[in-house]
Amino acid sequence: MLKSLFDAVMERRSRQLIEQVGAWLPNEGPVLDLGSGTGHLSARLEREMGLEVVTADVSDMHVVGPPPVMITDGVLPFEDGTFSAALLFFMLAYPDEPAAVLAEAARVTLANALGLLGISAPDSM
Repeated sequence: MLKSLFDAVMERRSRQLIEQVGAWLPNEGPVLDLGSGTGHLSARLEREMGLEVVTADVSDMHVVGPPPVMITDGVLPFEDGTFSAALLFFMLAYPDEPAAVLAEAARVTLANALGLLGISAPDSM
């Protein structure tokens, strides 16, 4: 019961995010979901928009989809210009150096690529 309630909340949240930013996303990937959390957003992007999504996080909290690529030293394990977009939702309040995270996200996305941010303070979650 609790898992189904949690899934319903996270599915609603991912649907709302896609409604808000879906028109700005590229038509093809790969797209980086940095700080992918439970995996609901990336799973929905793949399912509904047909995007190839690569998830990355400092821990594996995924309850849907494959596990994320683990980030251990603050350096993303991807080549420069790998992604057509980088999504950083609800995660920049947590790193000690958010500017370094933004710099890494910029490094691994194509020049003129899209970076979408959703910012929340830790005490608002």
